[in-house]
Amino acid sequence: MPCNLYICGKDLDIQRFAQDTSIQPDSISFTGEPRRTLRPEGEKFPYNIAMYYVSEADFEDHNQQIQDALDFFRKHGQAFADHLPHENPEFVYLDFGMDNQVERTKITKTFIFPAELTLWMGILHCDLWVALYDGARYEK
Repeated sequence: MPCNLYICGKDLDIQRFAQDTSIQPDSISFTGEPRRTLRPEGEKFPYNIAMYYVSEADFEDHNQQIQDALDFFRKHGQAFADHLPHENPEFVYLDFGMDNQVERTKITKTFIFPAELTLWMGILHCDLWVALYDGARYEK
């Protein structure tokens, strides 16, 4: 889960979008489907969602996640930019999962996102999400 791109919309035609961009989502969810297969009567997805793995680098490897995101947009960004406006999604977001552990010799942790990555996000009207995980507790 370290970094994924989500494209969400009530009227998003995921199959057509995948065909038009020639980029298959890694996961697809449809409006009304249960969020959790073990709880079919529980909360449902409010949108059609196409999810793409952008980086599978470890939670601790922020630089690799960011490099993978740059590589992903360099390869696929133009196809998304050409076809996303036709789908008119409710929202698009790039979700980084990062480790929240601060090194013992420091008091802060900083995540720097390069201008090229933020430019792609602006072109795609893409929000940036950073989910911070406590690595020590996450593994348990």
